Amino acid sequence: MAVDVSASAHVSFPQGTELTAEPGVDLFLYAEPEDGFWISSYSVDKQGRIGGLAYDEDNGYFIIQGVSGNVLLTVLAEPVEENPTEEPAAEYVFLEGGDSVWLKGSGSALRFRINGAYDDFTGIRIDGETVSESNYNSEPGSTIIMLKPDYLETLPLDNHTLTVDFKNGSAQTEFTVTQSKSEGNFPATGEPDSMAAAWTALLLSIAVLLAITFRQKGAAILRRFILN
Repeated sequence: MAVDVSASAHVSFPQGTELTAEPGVDLFLYAEPEDGFWISSYSVDKQGRIGGLAYDEDNGYFIIQGVSGNVLLTVLAEPVEENPTEEPAAEYVFLEGGDSVWLKGSGSALRFRINGAYDDFTGIRIDGETVSESNYNSEPGSTIIMLKPDYLETLPLDNHTLTVDFKNGSAQTEFTVTQSKSEGNFPATGEPDSMAAAWTALLLSIAVLLAITFRQKGAAILRRFILN
């Protein structure tokens, strides 16, 4: 029995394109697609003359089972796609630390935790600018980021955007750098605090009233003493 091959111009056959076999045996036919091509389809002209047909891509050969007559094997090859479909971006979210508030002078780090795998973590950005690894610590679990206090002190009093980047996506949140009142975070208008001014006026009034009262009582006691 004969097996002929009608092959694409981009596939070669080390054993040749015409083989003979005893009736009923299985035939192994090696095929080698050129670089940049892959075997996309194959078939025989008389399906009833074989028991089965398969292609072992890993080992590079066709298996033609139970050949019982002359057949023609047709093999086609196509170029490999140069730009395969990209993996869709993963959805990353902040599990902890989103919308945090950090006080200047607190000396504490600002901690965030994101659901992305730590092996896929590539870096962080604040307000769109890449942050040096010396300004934060990172560790698995899923991904934990801790902004160092020395770096946070350099940020202005304002809302800031933190972006944590991974190989196939990113997560984003905001945090606020502020200042406690004990460090001078008073109203920006320049006017005195109205409540403080009211308390000061009240205390002064009480002090004047007490002074007048004690003065009057002292004078009355002195007159009674002289008259007696």
